[in-house]
Amino acid sequence: MNKSHLLMGAAAFAVAISVSQPVLAQSTADCVDANENGVCDSDENTDRAIVVTGSRIARPTLESSVPLTSVDVGELTDTGDVSLGDALNDLPSLRSTFSQGNSTRFIGTAGLNILDLRGLGISRTLVLVNGKRHITALPGDYLVDVNTIPVDLLERVDIVTGGNSAIYGSDAVAGVVNFITKRNFDGINLRAQGGVSSRGDRGNVFVSGTWGKNFADGRGNVAVSAEYARSEALYFSDRDSLTGAYSGRCQYQLVAGGAFENEFLCGIKNASISDGGTVGALDPASSAIRRYLRFAPNGDLFIDVPDRSFSNAASGNQQGGQGSTLRNTGQLAAGLQRYAVNLLAHYDVSDAFRPFVEAKYVHVDAVQEGQPSFFQGSIPGFFGGGTNLRCDNPFLTTQAFQTLAGFGVCNATPDARAFAISRFNTDFGGRGELHDRDTYRVVAGVEGTFNDDWGYELSLNYGRLETRLRSLNNLVLFDEQGNDDGFLLALDATRNAAGEIVCRVNAVTVTRPDCVPINVFGSGAPSQAALDFVNTTAIRKEKAEQFVALASINGDLSQLFELPGGPIGFALGAEYREEKAYSAFDSLTASGGTFLNAIQPFDPAKLTVKEAFGELSVPLLANMPFAEELSINAAARVSDYNSSAKHGLGIQHSGPLCTDP
Repeated sequence: MNKSHLLMGAAAFAVAISVSQPVLAQSTADCVDANENGVCDSDENTDRAIVVTGSRIARPTLESSVPLTSVDVGELTDTGDVSLGDALNDLPSLRSTFSQGNSTRFIGTAGLNILDLRGLGISRTLVLVNGKRHITALPGDYLVDVNTIPVDLLERVDIVTGGNSAIYGSDAVAGVVNFITKRNFDGINLRAQGGVSSRGDRGNVFVSGTWGKNFADGRGNVAVSAEYARSEALYFSDRDSLTGAYSGRCQYQLVAGGAFENEFLCGIKNASISDGGTVGALDPASSAIRRYLRFAPNGDLFIDVPDRSFSNAASGNQQGGQGSTLRNTGQLAAGLQRYAVNLLAHYDVSDAFRPFVEAKYVHVDAVQEGQPSFFQGSIPGFFGGGTNLRCDNPFLTTQAFQTLAGFGVCNATPDARAFAISRFNTDFGGRGELHDRDTYRVVAGVEGTFNDDWGYELSLNYGRLETRLRSLNNLVLFDEQGNDDGFLLALDATRNAAGEIVCRVNAVTVTRPDCVPINVFGSGAPSQAALDFVNTTAIRKEKAEQFVALASINGDLSQLFELPGGPIGFALGAEYREEKAYSAFDSLTASGGTFLNAIQPFDPAKLTVKEAFGELSVPLLANMPFAEELSINAAARVSDYNSSAKHGLGIQHSGPLCTDP
């Protein structure tokens, strides 16, 4: 895996007397009989101990020794947002690091909703489902895509913002987000919603159907849910007033003055590059207004005079003019389509033997568009191969050639003299990503109570992720052996003996019959045949597998003795985990032959982790003057990794349990 770390729980100790509100930690779904106020009526249910997120110790009341927020699913779905992750990101404890609005920042992450507690990093936030780990959305890391969580079978979301490394594992440094599903859903629920922005775009729809049935006098339950969600993509060009896709960006800009300072300005464009191609600046960098020589869409050259340039402030930006905005391709929000099927079932053979199963399949299609390919200045200097454009390039219009000659860039007679341009290739197509993601997960186990107030759980957890990424409009530069290919061949155009415009490699002897020369002088100049030759679709395939075996026991020592504050509670357990990951682009992309980075295959050895953990709650005092409750809580975990981080020990202490006075 790409990370292996020692498990270090938060090392802290605190003892305090405090009063707080009770924590919501159990739903009426856990009750066989519940009254209209959601209170368990039967003695059997009220006597059952409760496990609260953030601790594995079963407690008789709803209380927590760590900061815990519990959000009912209705508070998330009533917003009308079809993305559960985006709804959660409105909570103050979470940051929108990977929401639908910014998931397109990196290669391969479009459409993902990954949670980030307190802004400490997505890798430091552990996401659980019913207290158990979930298969990753990015092979090589342990990051859960919240879009794969079933919405209509969800009961609540518990968020622990205190470090829980010793309780749940090393990736709970920032805390834990635990998705709790309904346990005894009975009936049929159909739900549909749709929406569209006030501008008629970013349409979304959500449709779901859930069926559940209690049987055997309420001892068993089975529930099945199917969901479909779709959100249309939103592009920079759809919101020019927000993004400046055509008019220019709004940003803090370094400007010239008595002293250098920043001003918030709109209409900002990049001066040195344009969609049709920029030959260069015609004035010194110190000039208050700097003019640029650019190609118009028809291939002719013109002098561009911006409203304001900032070259004399050591900035390559300008206001107005025809420089590139860098925003006329790209997305504000990725397009997303999701299909999900979930199954939950359990049967209470007896209090001591309650088998259960959770299973899911989720398919996600995501669409991303980013910036197009581009080049600046010298072709060999920028790409590491090829040749610069020549003054005898047959795609140069007469006007463009004469203008270049007039400025001394070319000789009066066309020859092989070279010149450089900078171009933002919007007419090549935005470099897009089409994602197919399949997520499989099944959890099976048995739980129960014995010895009156002791509980246990044995479970097996298997998850699998399979993804396929198609990276569109990826510029071909070299073959797998590093020889010039694709764009670098097509860019160097000339005429053959018959007067036809051809790639220079075919001028005398046809060595590359598939090569189609490309015209880069002016926006919209390249032919479709040339674009088909210079662009390719890169393919990346990924997979990840997770297997977890868990055994735990919890209870208290009330049958032996009790302290003034009550019996000592404990939890003990062991966990064995395996993680496999694989990611690889096609051989051409991996070799560095395209505009994409040279991304090598990622195929690490299987990671195995063996862990043992324990937790202790010692209630010293209760219901006494000046001491409503005084407790000491401690947790520890020891881990053995098969990687370079072989052993780790995490110890966590906390102070009071909080109760209602």
